[in-house]
Amino acid sequence: MAMNVVSSIEEDDKPNCMVQCEEHLSDVNHEAGSGTNDEDEHGSEMSFYESDLETEPHCEQKDTLFLSGRRIVEIGHFLASLRALRHDGFGCSFFDMDIQSEKIEGLESIFTFKCKVCGKIDSVRSCGGSATFHSTNQAGIIGSLSIGIGYSQLAELLAAMDIPQMSNVTYLKNHNAIYPSVHALNQQLMTVAAKEEAELADEMKDGIPVIGVIADGAWAKRSYRKNYSALSGVASIIGAKTKKILHMGVKNKYCFLCARGRKEEDHDCFRNWSKTSTAMESAIVGEGFKNSITRHNLIYGKLIGDGDSSVYKHLVEIAPYGPSFYIKKIECRNHLLRNFINKLSDLSKDTKYSKPHREYVSNPSMLGRFRNAVIRAIAYRKSENNALDDKIDNLKKDILNSPYHIFGRHVHCKDYFCKGSDENKDDLVDIYTQNGILGGINTIIQRLADHASSLLYDTDNNPAETYNSIIAKLVGGKRINFSLKNSYQLRCELAAISYNCKQRNLLGVLHKQLCGRPPGHYTQIFLDAQLHRYNNRSRKRKYVYHNHSPPFRVFYL
Repeated sequence: MAMNVVSSIEEDDKPNCMVQCEEHLSDVNHEAGSGTNDEDEHGSEMSFYESDLETEPHCEQKDTLFLSGRRIVEIGHFLASLRALRHDGFGCSFFDMDIQSEKIEGLESIFTFKCKVCGKIDSVRSCGGSATFHSTNQAGIIGSLSIGIGYSQLAELLAAMDIPQMSNVTYLKNHNAIYPSVHALNQQLMTVAAKEEAELADEMKDGIPVIGVIADGAWAKRSYRKNYSALSGVASIIGAKTKKILHMGVKNKYCFLCARGRKEEDHDCFRNWSKTSTAMESAIVGEGFKNSITRHNLIYGKLIGDGDSSVYKHLVEIAPYGPSFYIKKIECRNHLLRNFINKLSDLSKDTKYSKPHREYVSNPSMLGRFRNAVIRAIAYRKSENNALDDKIDNLKKDILNSPYHIFGRHVHCKDYFCKGSDENKDDLVDIYTQNGILGGINTIIQRLADHASSLLYDTDNNPAETYNSIIAKLVGGKRINFSLKNSYQLRCELAAISYNCKQRNLLGVLHKQLCGRPPGHYTQIFLDAQLHRYNNRSRKRKYVYHNHSPPFRVFYL
């Protein structure tokens, strides 16, 4: 709750105690918010890390009492503390006391009162520590982390609300204090996830469960496919069955304090990478595979990933389970289909084909027919009871036949695929063959058919993409540079906790870890509403999936 501290009241409306209080408005300890702390032109929170070099105390002393603006108070504690100011002797109470000073400690205040009758001095804190998290400062920083803002944005928010800002030193102190607990909780959740994955394993090697995993990486800034120079990168390994994170790591190329001449022994340096930014993902995934047996007693036998071949190439080179163990690579279905459609769409820019034919092939409805033809073939061949090799061969034939089916020639179409020729539709195969564009289409579709074995698994790396999206939220959409010290590391670990915990209940899980008690009333109201929305979305997804099966939902031939 925000308390408005009013310094001007009409004289007729003031009680005597307030009039006497104003006569003593001198001697105050007031902390002004330190610096403007604006972000630099690259979005870097420079002031956030400069605070590590400050030597000034964060509680600034003033010679005159100045009460203005708003304060954040824990209302129950604050009112109880005011009632507790009553003391024996002359039966004095709060109405007999004058305010002497206010000491501001970040988002909290300590008000000092002096009894004008007996001279007793007592103090009242704005917060008592029984609300959500241990202190208002800690709660403010955890809230900032969970919504993807940093010190500068928090300071501007508080300024708009006319609430005293915490100093850089206070922010950094609380920010660093929560990291050990966050790291320990993240490791604990990943260990639990690994045990769940081991129980579901279908294959064993030398008594060790062999499982399939999903791996993907993300970087601290957007590359737009041309600028791969991020200062930090993160990668995760997720169990294919539990869809929970088993391993995650962060690589940092930069340390703000090292760059300014500080020695490594003088501070906790998070710089742990000196190679290219593009190699971060391969290194992190490789470390996860190397440590899978010692850490989780698991072997990652199948890797589900996107079209990035560098990760699999690195795994083949390091051979984490010995040269005789083969790690199977399964390509993500969504990435294969997306690349397939993108290649077809690029035909519209190839001027060696006539413009009308290019536009016909690359229009959205035609691209949708190509995609849906492949999806339907996958669904049918996957459901067959044939041997795996037969399924792969049949799927390849269906994929390679799909252009002929779409252009009106159904000689090789299977019964499940279509009902034969339509008298109202022309056979366009000869026209597109003479033009040459059918040859280009066949070249593109051959690349897709070569991945028929992966397509039969009909799986994707959506869980890893979901984790990356949570990271993007916690780092402000990759628009702020949190890579100067340890903030990016902390936010990635918070994202892993949010992903692994039930219903993405980040605040509730963090509060239990840090405080060991239930959160405050209004925090719990928010968490209940969040859980309600989560369950509603889950029910809607299940309804759509079971009542409108994706492979057959939008199929136009």
